[in-house]
Formats: sequence, C-alpha cells, structure tokens
Amino acid sequence: MILADPAQIQGMDVLALNATPHSRAIPQLCYYGLSPEDEAESAANKMWNDGVRNPLVAMPQNDLGQRVGNAFNVRWQQLAGTDANIRYYNLPADVTYFVQENNSNTTALYTVASPTELAEMKGYLTNIVP
Repeated sequence: MILADPAQIQGMDVLALNATPHSRAIPQLCYYGLSPEDEAESAANKMWNDGVRNPLVAMPQNDLGQRVGNAFNVRWQQLAGTDANIRYYNLPADVTYFVQENNSNTTALYTVASPTELAEMKGYLTNIVP
C-alpha cells in the first residue's frame, strides 16, 4: 500500500483512481476521485460558476439517485443558500414532465442516467425544448 510507505513511489508520479479523505498529502501522488457524489458536487460548482441559478436536477428513483441528488443539494445549498430543484424519475419520459412543469424557471438540467435512458431523454427533450 503506497500510503503506508510513500518511499515506494519516490522518483515517480502516480495517478490514483480513487480518493481517500483521511490520507496525508504525498507530493508525487495525484488523486482522481471517481465517486458519483464528487461528480455531483463538481457539477453544482460548474453550474454556479457558469451563472446557472435555477437548475433542474433529475435523478433516478434509486439509491444512487438519492446519494447523488443529496450530494448535489448539499453543495448547492452552500453556493446558493437554497435547495436545488431535485426531482426523481422512474422512467426517462418523467424528465419531460419535470422540464415542462419548470420550463419558465429552469436554466439547466443535470441528470444521472444510463446511456439508453439518456438517449431516450434527449429524444423527448428535443421535442419540447425550443
């Protein structure tokens, strides 16, 4: 384990495809966290920095969707001082209804979906978004 003995990587740079919040910094070690929660926080930061103030967050109605939606919302609360508009879908077509209900307010959409679900959503949204 590299973290137990940083001397193992002396003289080389290492890219770790995970992140550990409780580890000490090692200069040659670059962490690339792949957690969905980290991605949601990054998405909230990006939207905020891009001037998005009313995103619609469409998450699947499952454990992953709950975790990602919660992570996005926690970060959004820190940035905006208010809850994000998070909706949970059972079917990709549900997202169409979310967008229609919030169309005048929504300035961006963030979702988690399989490639097939995302293709379906895109097809539905193409027909309703100008």
